[in-house]
Amino acid sequence: MNLQFITNSKGVTSGVFIPIEDWELIKKELDLKMDIPEWHKEILVDRQHKFQTGNAVRVDADTVLKDIESRL
Repeated sequence: MNLQFITNSKGVTSGVFIPIEDWELIKKELDLKMDIPEWHKEILVDRQHKFQTGNAVRVDADTVLKDIESRL
């Protein structure tokens, strides 16, 4: 397995990238169910509606990343 570790700007490991082939094997072996909860689907439908009607709040990726990093 060829894992890649993700670090933030401070060098702290914050995640890991698993190649899709390995992930599929892990899911199969552990028999994971990857269903999206109903409450999450409702949020996604609401956000899609806001986007389609022009009422979505849009923030660029750099702003989002800076906000996330400031919380670490």
